[in-house]
Parts: sequence; structure tokens; C-alpha cells
Amino acid sequence: MLTGAPGTGKTYMAQKIAMEMILNEDVQDDQWTEDQKQKLKEQTTFVQFHPSYDYTDFVEGLRPIDDEKENVSFHREDGIFMKFCRKALEAHNKAEKKDEAPKYVFVIDEINRGDLSKIFGELFFSIDPGYRGVKGKVKTQYSNLWKAERFGDSDSFYIPENVYIIGTMNDIDRSVESTT
Repeated sequence: MLTGAPGTGKTYMAQKIAMEMILNEDVQDDQWTEDQKQKLKEQTTFVQFHPSYDYTDFVEGLRPIDDEKENVSFHREDGIFMKFCRKALEAHNKAEKKDEAPKYVFVIDEINRGDLSKIFGELFFSIDPGYRGVKGKVKTQYSNLWKAERFGDSDSFYIPENVYIIGTMNDIDRSVESTT
């Protein structure tokens, strides 16, 4: 977790840490190559929390669809974190040596601005690094609606071992303080 006042470079530092984790080497601030930038783009995802952000945005949820005949129905759709974990799991499964699988880094900016229990839901258990992989699998709120898009070979969701999470937080953000 990177904390500090606004404008102190937390987001930039999170991206630099992600780059160094992915490349497994020190990276100079102003000397990122196009290949390094592309790798960062492919193996990281960035999201900024805000008060209305929730589980359906982050993990999965029901989204309306229109069949163009004025009929509206709902279908289950992955949220940004589940999509990211599916991509990381695919890379993990392709790796010959699992402990050398490509690292995927998920950056959560302004983590303190979201309602964490509303956003993470049952994933609080699974985000702990000690419960990554199949040993941390959980049934999601909508896993009973999964069809062909099962998570790997499981009907439960888990965070792959090659996923890392970095959070940033403004420690003087008055907009998230409770008022009395």
C-alpha cells in the first residue's frame, strides 16, 4: 500500500513497482522502452475506486442487454478484476514452471475512497497472498450462472498465484472522512 498526500507520485510509483515486478529488474524513471511499456500494458490493470464503485464493477454482476426488439434481459458479466484474473490464469497455466509464470499486477488507486466490503464481497479471503490459487477458491455471488466461462477448470473463483495487488491511498483525503 502506497500512502501520502495528493500529488506525491503514488500512482507513478505504483506503475514503476509494477514494471519492476513484471520485468524482475530495476527500471529507470525516464527510460522505459516501448517493449517495456507494452508489457506493462498487457500485464497490469489500473482502476480507481470511488464511492459508487461496487461488486458488479469489480468482480461480476448482471448487466442489461437489449435484443433490439425492445426486449431487455440480463446476463452475467465479468467485472474488471475477474477479467484480469482470467488473463493471469491463462498465462499461469501456459507456464512450464508455475513459479516462473508471468507476473500480473493489479493497481487500485484511491483504495480508501471505495466501500471495500461492497466492492470485494467474498474475495476478502482470497486477496490474502497466503490464499492465492485453488486453496483460496470461493463461490461468487453469480457463479451459479456460469456456463462455458468457468474459471479455469473450476466452478469456483480464485486469484491466481501470479497476481499481485498494489493499492494507493491519500492519507489526508477529506472526502472519505465520516461526518457527525
